[in-house]
Amino acid sequence: MLKMTDPNVTKKTLISGENPESLKIAELLKLMRETRRNRLPVLNADSSPIFVLHISVLTDYITTKALSAANGSTSVSNLTINDLQTDDPQLYHQIITWACVRIGATLADAKRAMEDIPRCSDVL
Repeated sequence: MLKMTDPNVTKKTLISGENPESLKIAELLKLMRETRRNRLPVLNADSSPIFVLHISVLTDYITTKALSAANGSTSVSNLTINDLQTDDPQLYHQIITWACVRIGATLADAKRAMEDIPRCSDVL
């Protein structure tokens, strides 16, 4: 379980007014690779969670777009979370499907929270 207030947790925190859908996937992937993370929580300015990005989801999407780039699609370096949501709702669903438990929750609490959400693979 991640404690979002922990300064050692690698996360992307938006500034006030920043739209999470406009985040560039290439920049998020760069951050994940630089910090050697397979998952990246994205938080609102108030530290409330929005997404849990998985490097595998982002690379799957980028790869698919790169392979179809010959037909004049958007450059992969300009793809955003909004593009992911529009182009592949199933992959997008993976980044918005997470559970949240209180600080001090047990592993059993976390397991129950995840089991209540179909296809959930992350808990904060």
